[in-house]
Amino acid sequence: MADATIVIAETNASVVVTSDTSATISVTETTANLTTSNVGIQGATGATGATGATGSSGVVNVTSPITNSGTSTSAQLGFDVTNFPRNYQRKFISGRYYYPSNALTRLSTPFTLGSAHFSPFEVPTTTTFDQVSVAVATGVASSTVRIGIYNADMATLTPSSLVLDAGTVSAATSATYPTITINQTLTAGLYFLVFVVQGVTGPTLYYFTSGPYLNYTALPTTQSAVGGSYQQTSVTGALPSTASVSLSATQIICAGIAIRAA
Repeated sequence: MADATIVIAETNASVVVTSDTSATISVTETTANLTTSNVGIQGATGATGATGATGSSGVVNVTSPITNSGTSTSAQLGFDVTNFPRNYQRKFISGRYYYPSNALTRLSTPFTLGSAHFSPFEVPTTTTFDQVSVAVATGVASSTVRIGIYNADMATLTPSSLVLDAGTVSAATSATYPTITINQTLTAGLYFLVFVVQGVTGPTLYYFTSGPYLNYTALPTTQSAVGGSYQQTSVTGALPSTASVSLSATQIICAGIAIRAA
């Protein structure tokens, strides 16, 4: 029988469906027992059907090592990758600091007052972070650095909406790593870390000349061609709710911002 509609109107009833392609069952009384064989929710292709997501020919959730005790030379195996890390080579470890660049060498330069520098930062799996920090090479009295996090516009790979304005740290003391305590969870995806010098101009901060997304305003013609960095000028107070950036030719590809996994 290709289709069947079964209505249970008794106090106790048992219904067995063994091979129907489609079955609709309505239970209106107190107790009913339903047994299915080779038929899943909404038929064989349903969630638990023979060819459904978790049926005998569907996805296999692997929770232990796979061994082969037979003689078959070929097999097909499906995996549920819902919670598989997007970038298995980079997993954030609790208590460790991470930068938006994997460069081995960092440089330092005086940063202009009110000029915000955005650095792309990829989060492979949902992670909570508890600190952000900058590195001050040469401090200037009364100078501060504001630190924050922005979402990314995935169509343009530019900073978009504000996630966190973490506040400011003092940049008055040389050779220090002023830190702000935060409690920010980021889901897997691309973000931008940002810092901006405020108060007075001139503190020398560390930065990197390479990063995960190197932009050029034109095709580089020499080995020393300067790449591009996203910047926003005139940021004198709280970080704006939406970034408005331009691509500037500069060596400051990645600002020296550290973020710690909780």
